Amino acid sequence: ATANAVHIALALVTFAALALAYRHDRRRLRAFLEWPFTGDGWSALRSALVAGPLLVAELALLVIGRTQAIARAEQRWAGPRNGAAPSVDPAWSMAGAARRVVGRAPVRIVQFVAAVVTVFIPLRAGVQVFAALDPDFTRDAWGGPSYLGASFAHWLDATLIFYGCAVVLRWVHRMSERRARPGPAVTAAG
Repeated sequence: ATANAVHIALALVTFAALALAYRHDRRRLRAFLEWPFTGDGWSALRSALVAGPLLVAELALLVIGRTQAIARAEQRWAGPRNGAAPSVDPAWSMAGAARRVVGRAPVRIVQFVAAVVTVFIPLRAGVQVFAALDPDFTRDAWGGPSYLGASFAHWLDATLIFYGCAVVLRWVHRMSERRARPGPAVTAAG
């Protein structure tokens, strides 16, 4: 009963926020809702799914002292993700590489987790369509005991989590675009 009350409150807050956003600026709301499905949204998702494995590879290269390999990996991945690869100073130092890799690690971890959740959420919502047909599944479920109530509660959660992850991915994508703007070469200090 408590979970149902929470979901009713969550639904009311969500719909009220959508109504206010619609009245305030329809174009901006539409752009927000469409962003995950645009070229930039897909690019951010692809970049985020690569961020975790790339971080692990860069940390391994850092441990064995292959800073030039890290520089080449950054050049290779910066182009497809951001439109232009940054120029890298051939004299990249170990300290500079360590600062870059370790300094970006928290953002890359959050980015990777958001991407994995973004991919998982639609799959989980799809499972809900068929699993909720079983009366035993919906009896004690949030929004239950009806199929429509349980499905609505779970799909609302899925939608909010999906767009929460989209906000994270968009923020990281915009940060990486700002970093990729043409500028001076990355040096040992950077």
